[in-house]
Amino acid sequence: MPLCIASFLVFVLVSPFRIMQTGRFHLLTAAVLFPLAVYVGARATLPASLTTTCVVLGEASYPLYLLQPIFLHPLGSTYMQAFFFRHDPLKNAVLAGMILCMLLLSYAVARFLDEPLRKHLSMRYRTSFNQPAKPYAKA
Repeated sequence: MPLCIASFLVFVLVSPFRIMQTGRFHLLTAAVLFPLAVYVGARATLPASLTTTCVVLGEASYPLYLLQPIFLHPLGSTYMQAFFFRHDPLKNAVLAGMILCMLLLSYAVARFLDEPLRKHLSMRYRTSFNQPAKPYAKA
């Protein structure tokens, strides 16, 4: 079932039909189908063979979100557009290499920066979070 919904979402977002290429239709899709996909995904059971892969991808997703402008912004430059126009066969190789670099770097950031920093901050501020809030004193 989740695979069917994911396939439908991909079809809707890259559909060749003119009505499905409007901003309103994409907004409606995001407002209705994406929450439905999240609901179905939350109720789905994951095979044990995919658990490790999904955990790694989930941990790397936020650093990937933060790093994507660094990688994707240069692709829109005039120089890169001209390069891709002149060297069309290299376009797919360059994009695949950038995607691989993005995934590896986001995993490294999650593993060696995000996790130790969260651990350090949670150990440092753990006692202050467990204490009740002090009442506001009027001056």
